[in-house]
Amino acid sequence: MYIILPDIEELKQRNLLADLAILVKKMLRIGFLALLIELTLHFLYFRSLSMTTSSHKYLSLWAICGTVYWLGQFFALKYKVLYGVPTCIAEFDGMEMPPLPRCPSYLHRYSVLWRDFDRGLYRFLVNYIYLPTLKFIRDTDKSNVIPSDVKKLIASFMSFVYVYVWHSLSFDVFVWAALNFLGITIERIGSAIKREIDKRTADEPNRQLIWDFLVEPLVTVPLAAMSILNSSIFCGSMESAVSFSKILWDKRQDNYVLWFLYCFTHTAVAYRIWRNAKGKVEKNA
Repeated sequence: MYIILPDIEELKQRNLLADLAILVKKMLRIGFLALLIELTLHFLYFRSLSMTTSSHKYLSLWAICGTVYWLGQFFALKYKVLYGVPTCIAEFDGMEMPPLPRCPSYLHRYSVLWRDFDRGLYRFLVNYIYLPTLKFIRDTDKSNVIPSDVKKLIASFMSFVYVYVWHSLSFDVFVWAALNFLGITIERIGSAIKREIDKRTADEPNRQLIWDFLVEPLVTVPLAAMSILNSSIFCGSMESAVSFSKILWDKRQDNYVLWFLYCFTHTAVAYRIWRNAKGKVEKNA
């Protein structure tokens, strides 16, 4: 791997005071997030609760959901602080850096999670694992015996093998990576089904509207639930994730959990539509 440094002449043309003001503004924001992390660890005990599985039976359903939610939020905050400081310094030096992670409250699908959370890791996986594997398969399969979706699935599998080896060769990480690959695979199958539906309903004027505001939020609820519990493996432990899953299954008669998950996926889809529309307006302005 190598890094292309910015041109010296371009650096000379930059406004040092303006860049310094941007650096200070970003560092103050990261400092606020670091303070928020300290306050969170001081007043909220979600990390200790998640690791102490014997205490889970005494927690209410709301407490269980809050603990799992905060595990993901805390990881995102910590990620922004740890990667935000070197990102700010590198951008001050004129280097183009990947954006920091998006809030996980808007990431309802595995593909969106991997694309929008760790952008640097995503770009690395695409450029150095996924695309080279896909190219190797296409060069090997000259007669196109293997379907295109299967080729992409194999490339995704090799990417998650790398993710597993990179993070650690432990059983917890293996289950976490395997569930991520399973989620991506289910999404790919769902995308193939949607393409077939789009072909048959091409003349339906409200087809995309129905999909965005009704079908997608509904069908992604199971994936969202699996993703949230899966994150508790990575941010907590395998034992805590199994314990949370058992409690949620035993209390499955409390249907409001599924209702809140639907609200979560619906909000995520609405946010994506708003962000895409905003990007188009800014691009055309």
